[in-house]
Amino acid sequence: MKNFEIWLKISCWVGAIIDAAAAIMLMFPKVNQFITGINEVPDTAGYRSNNATATALMWGWTALLIWASRKPYERRGVVALTIVPVVIWLICVRLGEIFLYGAQLEKNLPLLFLQFSLVGLFSFSLWVNSKKQEN
Repeated sequence: MKNFEIWLKISCWVGAIIDAAAAIMLMFPKVNQFITGINEVPDTAGYRSNNATATALMWGWTALLIWASRKPYERRGVVALTIVPVVIWLICVRLGEIFLYGAQLEKNLPLLFLQFSLVGLFSFSLWVNSKKQEN
């Protein structure tokens, strides 16, 4: 593997680990409530169904990033798709929870920092690989 591809591999694995943690937060609403400070919603069939769907998608994206890490340069499109729309949308949701629904800013700042850091890492990985392609 070429040195510049290591950034894509790191991005995939960091993303997969963070997605797995997010899936666990979705599976256990009390964990999510503790981390984000968001009040627990009523236990309804609709909530459980939406949460189960989101959990399945998060585990699926975790698997996709692990798959992409096996051939990082050839599958770099997965990293790009992880930035937009996935992480950017999650940032928007987090900001909405803070500003529209009253989630605690101090509890959500670490999550926002993590999400913006992912955008930075993934963007850097793609940029480094685009520069190497030119040479």
